[in-house]
Order: sequence, then structure tokens, then C-alpha cells
Amino acid sequence: MSSISYRSRRPHGRRLRTIAEAVAWTVAFVCLAYAAIGYIDRAAGSRQAMRNFEEVRASEARPRPDAVDQSLWSPQRIKA
Repeated sequence: MSSISYRSRRPHGRRLRTIAEAVAWTVAFVCLAYAAIGYIDRAAGSRQAMRNFEEVRASEARPRPDAVDQSLWSPQRIKA
């Protein structure tokens, strides 16, 4: 009689393991996708930051006028 009860529990245990495996695979896939999206976002952000840096650096490399506009300065400030 114990062998009958053992057989009746066996398919249920297999089904539970199958569900647990499916859940584990789903969680693993979601974690992998999350990590991949984070990596892609960091790479894109780094590229954008480098572009911004190059733009700022290029704008600072422009020649500046030699003469400073002192038309609004007071005479005391010009002497200093």
C-alpha cells in the first residue's frame, strides 16, 4: 500500500519541480536582461559624456578677442 501512495505523489513532485525550474529560468532571464540593459545604458551614457566634453573643449579652443570690452567699467577698475 505504501508503494501506491508513493506513486501518487511522484507526478505531483515532478510537476512542482518543473514549475520551479520554469520560475528559475524566468528569473535568470530577467536578471540577465536587466544587466544587459544597464551595460548598454552605461556605454551610451559614456559616449554622450565624451561628446559633450569634446564640444566644450572645442568651444574653449576658439580664439578669444585680445581686447576686453571695458566700456561699462569704472575708471578706478580700469586702473587696477
